[in-house]
Amino acid sequence: MGVVQDFRGHVVIVGFGEIGHIVARMLKAYDIPYVILDLSAERIKEARATGEPVYFGDATQAEVLHGVGAERALAIVVTTDAGGVAEGLAVLRRHEFPDVHVLARGVGEEAVLSLRRAGLTPIGQEATDTGMKLTGAVLELWHEAGHDTPGDRTAAD
Repeated sequence: MGVVQDFRGHVVIVGFGEIGHIVARMLKAYDIPYVILDLSAERIKEARATGEPVYFGDATQAEVLHGVGAERALAIVVTTDAGGVAEGLAVLRRHEFPDVHVLARGVGEEAVLSLRRAGLTPIGQEATDTGMKLTGAVLELWHEAGHDTPGDRTAAD
């Protein structure tokens, strides 16, 4: 793979599916440097064609992470829900990158608890997050239709 630019304080995005794209787009908007690791040759080809700093590599391998400067990163963000990736990173973090934050996507409540037990920072139980966003959208519509927001009601109502 070769060593990427001498980044410091960058973000390593693991996985460049839908959520990885969103994270990269937001980091780019804030001018936060990042590199991407993915295992899909097709996604890598497409991403490189648009100028994304994406590399083929298994993020559960220490040499791959060192190749993208993970030891100097602000954070490693696991956007893939592929089994074993976040857990493998948890083991590597303890030995190779103890000062680097690892934020991991949690799919389901049990996964979130497992990530937390592994010493990672789980982000979102996706069903809960989606449910909260949908409820928020309904509450906005409810309010726009002229109804009181349920939490605004008094006990006399």
